[in-house]
Amino acid sequence: MHGSKINIDNTEKIGPVKGRNCQTMMLYIFPRGASPSTNEAIESAKNQQQGTKYITDITIDDRIEWKIGYSIQCITVEGTAHK
Repeated sequence: MHGSKINIDNTEKIGPVKGRNCQTMMLYIFPRGASPSTNEAIESAKNQQQGTKYITDITIDDRIEWKIGYSIQCITVEGTAHK
């Protein structure tokens, strides 16, 4: 909500949520699937708790795991869901 303020005192805290969005790179250069997306990770986190309108106290982590012959890049979002 760009430019608007939310008064979290008037909301109900649902609990912690976590969402991930990943992409695999075969042979480290050939992508499988869409690029990892912060927005998709946030939507995944919101879908963890039914009725979530927004998330506060968000942390975002972007990591690459190197495996033999491929890599996986994941964006992980964690926070607190509110109704």
